[in-house]
Amino acid sequence: MVAVTGASGYIGAWLVKLLLEKGYTVRATVRNPNDTQKTAHLRSLPNAETNLSFHKAELLDEGAFGEVFEGVDGVFHMASPFPMAAPEDPEADLIAPAVKGAESAIKAAAGTKKPIKRVVLTSSTAAVRIKQIAPGKAFEEDDWSDEERMRNFKIWYPLSKTLAEKRAWELAKELNVDLVTVNPSMVTGPIIQPSLNTSSNELLKYLDGSVKAYPNSCMVWVDVRDVALAHLIAYEHPDAAGRLFAAPHEISYKELTDFLAKEYPNAPVPRVCADPEGEKNNPPPRNPCSVVKLEKLGLQFRPVWQSFHETLESLKEKGLYTPA
Repeated sequence: MVAVTGASGYIGAWLVKLLLEKGYTVRATVRNPNDTQKTAHLRSLPNAETNLSFHKAELLDEGAFGEVFEGVDGVFHMASPFPMAAPEDPEADLIAPAVKGAESAIKAAAGTKKPIKRVVLTSSTAAVRIKQIAPGKAFEEDDWSDEERMRNFKIWYPLSKTLAEKRAWELAKELNVDLVTVNPSMVTGPIIQPSLNTSSNELLKYLDGSVKAYPNSCMVWVDVRDVALAHLIAYEHPDAAGRLFAAPHEISYKELTDFLAKEYPNAPVPRVCADPEGEKNNPPPRNPCSVVKLEKLGLQFRPVWQSFHETLESLKEKGLYTPA
């Protein structure tokens, strides 16, 4: 039996699906277990009727996970805000829930009567990549995003993930909790939940005309199903340890928009760069994240173009995107 916090989200739903398929009994935390509309996509999963239960938990509530974690063998702490728009109050709306949620999860895992095998925490490469680094150099496990830089430039989501992960490691060491983190990049792939998520919206905004010119930069992507599998590997594999980067595909926005224009030729995909001189003279530097650890543990990442295609097909099926 395992517990999954933030189970109704994009990655959470795929992890719950994978766990149920593998025969696990899952305790899922959500804000309101009685809101069947927001949990219907989980309740309809194979084996959910017998092996899935729902439990109320709020990230800011002290001791929110205590009863849920009691008696489980492992914990997947995925719950953390990822808003589409910049929050009005970053400290209250983003940073505090992320950090306090991580604190509550580690403390609850440390306080169960039955020892918990391992806690897997969903962090992000946002906790890694916001720092100065030499062009071409790969980000490694000991790299952390620069807190001062993030505050100065108001880069709030990466700051929330950085502070939450650091606090989790600090408490895990203090309380002797076996912790492994999975650090995915921007996530793509088909959706299970009925609503649009932040990372899928990153594709849609280059198809709906809201972006007129693409940036002269790169983004790193990973398929949501690979992220779910990375979490299972992090929990089950005895050699899994430390920070596991799930960030295999670094592509430029030029490459992304070329792909989207080919897939949807009638869509208003931006065909010019916001920095044409920079694009001509200074192509965006490539700084991949090292995924060697997960590959050595057996994860084979899906091709990114397949993931993009399946994302958009999924959004069409859900009625969240109608091609021009």
